[in-house]
Amino acid sequence: MKWSGGIWVGIGVFGLLLQLPLAAGSVFEEQMADSAAWGGDENALVANETLDGRPVLKFTLPGRRHCQFNGNAVGKNALKLEIQRLDTDFWLTIRLGSRPYYDCFSAMVPIAGEGWQTVIVPFEQFLPGFDVVYSSPSPLAPEAVIRGKIGGAILPLEELNTVTFGSYWQISHRNEPIAPYSFLVRNIELAAIGEGERPAGAVEPERSRTLDEVVKKMVAGEAVTIDCIGDSITAGTSVEQPERNAYPSLLQAQLRQAFGNEHIVVRNLGVGGAFSFELRLWAQRDLTEFPADLVTVMVGFNDRIYNVDREIYRQAMLDYVDRVRHSAAVAPALVLLTPSPGLGDRYHTQDELAEAIRTIGVEKQLPVVDVSAAFQALPMEEFESLMADFAHPNKRGQALIADRLAALFRQAR
Repeated sequence: MKWSGGIWVGIGVFGLLLQLPLAAGSVFEEQMADSAAWGGDENALVANETLDGRPVLKFTLPGRRHCQFNGNAVGKNALKLEIQRLDTDFWLTIRLGSRPYYDCFSAMVPIAGEGWQTVIVPFEQFLPGFDVVYSSPSPLAPEAVIRGKIGGAILPLEELNTVTFGSYWQISHRNEPIAPYSFLVRNIELAAIGEGERPAGAVEPERSRTLDEVVKKMVAGEAVTIDCIGDSITAGTSVEQPERNAYPSLLQAQLRQAFGNEHIVVRNLGVGGAFSFELRLWAQRDLTEFPADLVTVMVGFNDRIYNVDREIYRQAMLDYVDRVRHSAAVAPALVLLTPSPGLGDRYHTQDELAEAIRTIGVEKQLPVVDVSAAFQALPMEEFESLMADFAHPNKRGQALIADRLAALFRQAR
């Protein structure tokens, strides 16, 4: 994060930070002013403190802390608070819902720089959370679920009564533990913001890069960065030395050799346990913190464990594609990977999701690396020899994924 001090205001797919003075005279919600009112995970800490004679709350995360409030959200359209980081820059997950631990709607905002910042997050920036997206069955159409908003059928304003800081996630990219981070909070309120408190408008992307453009840079010896986004399969779970043997690292080695270019960097942004919903929520963080020429994405195994409907998954991935394409004035190229099959009764559970990715590739004119078909084309005994456990490929299985990806780049040469 390269910004400091000011007001974070969410708008469009991504938010913008405005260098504005902190708002004065906010009312510190009495229900939230006492740390005793904040329940949550034992590893997430909250304490009362005083700064310059004013009461503040100090949070130390990761983990979750939630507070129920009595205020009526009718007529409000944003969450507003003042926050000051104490150690390192971080991205804060904020959740709004109708009861503690109910993962209703979530947003992520960057907290960076020195001093107090006023954070304003319009309700439309919050995305439906795990319990909404994966509730089965839902009376709403899949698109209405994925693109649901606070104040709609999922969470009427009359029922909004809980705010949560943090999430259940204890790990981040490459399954590395999230280091503890601390911050101060004051003046938490539901607000009715006007157009004057918003940026003039979101910047529309000029265009998206193409695979051919990225390959031309590789051939020319220019620096190229590729981000591999996904779940535990991408992170390299169950593989010895995943920093060397997960497919992102193997892909980097193959591309450098194939193109004679040591300036090709492939980063592993896989997170074990991730769902398609999490990728949508993390898109803003991942694509601004780790800007790339090209992004690959493979997710779905965990969605299927929770029996997510094919159309819900398809709508989530369509939304993710839109977020990638709106992540920068010149957005990164995007390559989709079909989710890989598992062992035993998990062999065919990904088939519908793999087909959904194929159809998205056609609809959005995106290249697709069909990992599912590559594994299922093998004799069963050979396929089983490529698996470390029921879900995760071993080193040889990871190499197969890297081979298929590398072939895509070589063919575009």
